[in-house]
Amino acid sequence: MCLSEASYIILPLAQPKLASLAAHTTHANYSLSGILRVFVDDDYRSYFPASLYQTYTVGVTFQNANAVAPAWSFSRNLTAAVRGGANHQAVGELAFVEHGLALQAGDSVQMAAVFSRWSQSPGPARNAENWATVGGQVDGLSLCTNGL
Repeated sequence: MCLSEASYIILPLAQPKLASLAAHTTHANYSLSGILRVFVDDDYRSYFPASLYQTYTVGVTFQNANAVAPAWSFSRNLTAAVRGGANHQAVGELAFVEHGLALQAGDSVQMAAVFSRWSQSPGPARNAENWATVGGQVDGLSLCTNGL
């Protein structure tokens, strides 16, 4: 049995969100899958040369939020390079699947963008500091039972 999110989920930096599909009524092991993208919530195309490649990086952590079952977490990182820059859009793509995630009744899946980078950030640590307009986007999130 699989449960799927109806639409994509935007994850701004340091603003955790619960997946709506993860309200369970039975203890089981699950597989969690989806597609991670970098979401750029600003216009980085209009102010830079069209030939310039800009990179955007996001790290997203998934975990069982209520931890009724044994606690688990995993992370996925994605870097996307875009020629000319991004403009209020999702870029890059990383399909992921994680098996053997124990959830009990009342557990839920929490997702959070834990770091985000932009290669042209104006700070002294270019591409090494968190950049608030870069975040994560999770598409096609699906939670499937793989053992009771």
